[in-house]
Amino acid sequence: MNGSTSFFSTEGFMPHGMCYVWRPDFLAIHVISDLAIAASYLAIPIAILRRRPSFNYRGIPQLFVVFIVTCGVTHLLSLLVIWIPHYGLEGIAKLGTAMASGATAFVLWRLVPKIAELPAPSDVTERNATILRLNEQLEDRMHAMSHLAGGIAHDFNNFLQLVRGNLELLRISVNPDEREELHDDLERASERGPLLAARMLAFSGTSSLAERSGDLEEIARRVSTGEGVRFRPRGEPAHVRAAEDQVELALRELVHNAVEAAGSAKMEVSARRLDPNRSGTQLAD
Repeated sequence: MNGSTSFFSTEGFMPHGMCYVWRPDFLAIHVISDLAIAASYLAIPIAILRRRPSFNYRGIPQLFVVFIVTCGVTHLLSLLVIWIPHYGLEGIAKLGTAMASGATAFVLWRLVPKIAELPAPSDVTERNATILRLNEQLEDRMHAMSHLAGGIAHDFNNFLQLVRGNLELLRISVNPDEREELHDDLERASERGPLLAARMLAFSGTSSLAERSGDLEEIARRVSTGEGVRFRPRGEPAHVRAAEDQVELALRELVHNAVEAAGSAKMEVSARRLDPNRSGTQLAD
């Protein structure tokens, strides 16, 4: 009999059950325990191999599978040797398990620093909340930008129509007074172009709005010089600190839309001090 045959031979060995003197209670507890452990070991690799495709540590799941399967096989062989003394086969299985477990432990210890750098679940939750908040802010900004683009397109369309209409009237007009009036209208209309451009630049963040103190009534007087607009001063100071160009643009838009819809407009402006300690929208009385 050669060495390999004698190593795997069962001759001269007694089964492990004889050590239990074949007591049913001993046999039952060992058989049930080994079967349960082996079934669990062989089921775990199924869960490991069904990992997320984005798992970056290639080879680690397979290494764990080999280690766990060999552990399960040793428990199955522990059952076998209760009745058949294949101790050589059981020893080979234990040697394979030892090699797989040693390799797994070595690789795992090398991964400990990288695993320690992984974010905690609370950090991931916080980052996800931040991303959601930034996405909402971006959506709000895009929504506001779409409204701004539509409003500016409407403003430029009105501006260009006014310029074209006055140019056509200038071409056919022979009355000097009428030509002077048309010229003044064109000059006032030309002032809206830079205001619209400044509005777009301020919204895009490429330029800042220059805030300074100004007289709201004076701005209203400039806006109300067009035909069909009547400005009624209240006689009270209406000093504000704001981007004057934007205030004037807003008043011009209100007046222009009112005249366009009703044919005339009456404008009355006032100002009041806001409470700096209050947040949110503060409406006039």
